[in-house]
Amino acid sequence: MLKLAWKDLYANRSQLLLPIGFAGAVLVIAVVSRRSDALMFVDSLMGTYSMLIGPFFALASMMLEEKNRTLGFLRTMPVNAGEIVASKFVSTLAATAILAVSFIGLSTLSAEAFPAWEGRSWSMLGITMSMFVSLAEAGVALGISFKWGTSAARAAIMVMVTLFYLGPIVVLRKGASIEDIFRMITNPDARTALIVAAVSLAIYFAEMLVAQELFRRKEIA
Repeated sequence: MLKLAWKDLYANRSQLLLPIGFAGAVLVIAVVSRRSDALMFVDSLMGTYSMLIGPFFALASMMLEEKNRTLGFLRTMPVNAGEIVASKFVSTLAATAILAVSFIGLSTLSAEAFPAWEGRSWSMLGITMSMFVSLAEAGVALGISFKWGTSAARAAIMVMVTLFYLGPIVVLRKGASIEDIFRMITNPDARTALIVAAVSLAIYFAEMLVAQELFRRKEIA
């Protein structure tokens, strides 16, 4: 299983290296030029990418398998169907963790380089919470992918991302503003972030069990 997960990480490494490399390069430019306002690019990149890494890494992994028809090949080998599915969940979890650690490191470095900078909109709790939400979305996308294919998973991701943005507006309490919603997502309190993380992980691992059962029963030509 771990070899399969490593294969996914290596095959889709650009999804991690590009944002980390870009954010790191901007940070270096900001430090060299002493332009703290350049960190706005890093801030927006980390915030946006944290919401998308999970489902899009999972989708890219499944699309590669679909393109190469490797799932059917793996089923002909002495590999447990549950391990094949679990490897996708493990690689997506690992990719999200790698990005989270990298972003936390870059954020710490930027704070040390420009301690007085006040342009930050995303807190580390906000970025971390968004990554957990992206894991829950990835779990749903993987489950759909193993059942109906990547086209259905892609459509599901679009719906989930839209709901992530628009859902809070629909349930917005009277008297609250869009700014309140933005602050709730980008700068949550520790209790909210912990609850969201726990629920997201529960959904993620529940979807793994569902996907394993679906894949065991699926006939692959």
